[in-house]
Amino acid sequence: MYNFYVMDGKKLIDYKPNKKHYASAIIRFSEKIGCLNEMSNEKFLSAYPDQFKQYLYLLIKFISNAFDSGESYTKEEIKEWFYLISGVNDMVECLTPNEFMQMFPIAKDYDGEKYEVKDYFYCIAYISQMDINKPIGQENGPEFLMEYWNWDINMYMCTWMGIVNRMHQAHGGRDITEEFFESQGVHFNTYYEEDGYMVDNVTGERHKVLKSQNRLKKLFSV
Repeated sequence: MYNFYVMDGKKLIDYKPNKKHYASAIIRFSEKIGCLNEMSNEKFLSAYPDQFKQYLYLLIKFISNAFDSGESYTKEEIKEWFYLISGVNDMVECLTPNEFMQMFPIAKDYDGEKYEVKDYFYCIAYISQMDINKPIGQENGPEFLMEYWNWDINMYMCTWMGIVNRMHQAHGGRDITEEFFESQGVHFNTYYEEDGYMVDNVTGERHKVLKSQNRLKKLFSV
């Protein structure tokens, strides 16, 4: 979905859709189709291929814009978010790589090797190992999204990881990032900004954090 520009008098205002716009579009779409709950993803794609892709696009944009990692969601709300991203992934798995690339073109970034990050060439090399006219499939779905290079999908997968992490915590787990680094022998400290000290989470030792002082000379007097 593109950004829009709205005239306000003689000024041109940059208008970008937000979560409310995507939510409204999803509701209108669901009311228009009316039989989404009665069809499997495969039947939906077969019967209404264009609508299937429009609906998937709206869901991906909505999730990226609506989920707030800093929000205090209840356990039931986290479950609903988790079921939503699971449903989106199931829809992605029904598409072929070729169809997905038409929906979300690979970003035209070509300097990934220089900065040791993914780019257009990396993504093309990954997809070339697949049959681009065969459905992505359940066995490839999550990895395909992780390896894909498109800013909308990057944002979606960051949100996806946040929801998976919150779901893990809701079932008694700890932060996935902390668990991973601790498994690699790296431990975290907890910083109490208001009190100005840091605690070693392993030993319990407390360390005073000194605020940095401006060492630049005053060049001008006012």
